[in-house]
Amino acid sequence: MAANRDIEKELTTAKARIADLEHKLNLLKSGKAGMKDPLPNHHLTPEEQIKYFVRHLPVAVAMFDREMNYLMVSDKYLRDYKIEDADVIGKSHYDIFPRVPQKWKDAHKRCLKGVVEACEEDLLDTSRSQLYVDWVITPWYDSDDKIGGLILFVEIVNDRVEAKKKLLKLHHDLRQSFQQLEEFAFAVSHTLQDPLQSTLSFVNKIGEFLILNGHISQKEDVDYLEVNIRRIQKMIEGLLQFAMVGNHQGKHVVSLGKVIRSVMDNLMYRIQERNVKIKFEGLPSVKANEFELITIFQNLIGNAIRYNHSEVVIIEIRAKREEGKWRIEVEDNGHGIAENIQADMFKPNIDRNFSEHGQSTGVGLLICKNIVESQGGEIGFETKMNQGTTFYFTIND
Repeated sequence: MAANRDIEKELTTAKARIADLEHKLNLLKSGKAGMKDPLPNHHLTPEEQIKYFVRHLPVAVAMFDREMNYLMVSDKYLRDYKIEDADVIGKSHYDIFPRVPQKWKDAHKRCLKGVVEACEEDLLDTSRSQLYVDWVITPWYDSDDKIGGLILFVEIVNDRVEAKKKLLKLHHDLRQSFQQLEEFAFAVSHTLQDPLQSTLSFVNKIGEFLILNGHISQKEDVDYLEVNIRRIQKMIEGLLQFAMVGNHQGKHVVSLGKVIRSVMDNLMYRIQERNVKIKFEGLPSVKANEFELITIFQNLIGNAIRYNHSEVVIIEIRAKREEGKWRIEVEDNGHGIAENIQADMFKPNIDRNFSEHGQSTGVGLLICKNIVESQGGEIGFETKMNQGTTFYFTIND
C-alpha cells in the first residue's frame, strides 16, 4: 500500500509539472512569455515550429528517441548543463553524460514502456560538477500511437539542497547547545543544592538555640533567612526544569489517566492535607512525551491546590477533540484570577509569587507554556472571580 501511495504521489507530481510546462508552452505560442527571440514572421513547418518552441522554453527540457539519442533540446538545458558548445542533436545522452547512474537508465527503460516517473533532489555527477536535480520523464507518442521516445524535464536545485543542509546543521548545533545547557543546569543544581542544604540545616540549629535561650526577636530574623534559602532552592529547581524543556524528544502513546495518577502520587501529601478531590474519567491516550505531560499537569494541579482557599478543593480534568487536536482542561473551584495579574500569568514573577505563597518560584506556568508551544500547541486559561479557573492546553495528535 505504501509503495502504491508513493507511485501515486510521484505520478501526481509529474502530471503537475507537465501541466505547468504545457501552460508555459501556450504562453510562448501566444507571444506572452517575454521571449527575446520572437517567432519569425515567415511560415514554418509544424516540425520547425515544435523545434523552435522547445528551444525557447524557459525550462530545461530534452526530447529523445527510443535509443536515447537527442532529437530536440531547449537552450536552458544546454546552459544549465554547460554544454552550449556541444552539438548534441543525434548523439546519445549516455555519450554526452557518461556518468549517468544505472538507476536513471532503468527509469528510462521503464518510461519507454509507458511509465511516467519523477524524482526530487537526485544527485547527478557530471564530468564537470555534481548537480542536484528535480526531474520528470514521460514518453511521447508518434502518429501511430506508439511510444517514439521520451521527454526529460529537469531543474537544477543545488541552492535548495544547500539551504537544507545549512538548516540541518543549524538544527544539529541547536540540539548540541540544548544538551550543553541541560548538562550545565544539572551541574549548577547539584553544585549549589548541597551547600544550600547545609546552610539551611545550620540556620535551623541557630533557630533552635535562640528559642531555647528565649531570643524570640532574633528567631524572626532567622526565620526570614530560612525562607530566602528555601526560595533560592526553589528557583534553582525551576530554572533546571526550564532548561530541560524540549530536551525530552521521545514520543509514544501515553495514557492521560496514567499521567494524572502519577501526578497524584507526587502530590499525595498536599492532596491529603488540603482535602482535594480530583475528578478525571474517560481521558484518552495521546502521542506525547510522558515526562513533559507530567510536568504540565503537576504544575497546573499544584497551582489549583496552592491558590485555592476552599474548604474542599475540587479539580476536574477533561479532554475533548477539536479540529484534529486534543484540548485538555484543568478546572478548579478556586476564587479565580484577579484581572490585574491575568496578563502576567505566563511570565516569571518570582517576587510576587514567593511573597504571597511562600513556595512558588513563579516559573511553573512559563515552563508549561514552553513545553506546549514547542510541540505546536496552545495554552491559556478562562477565569471568573469567585467561580474558579480553567487552564487548557492542546496536543497535536
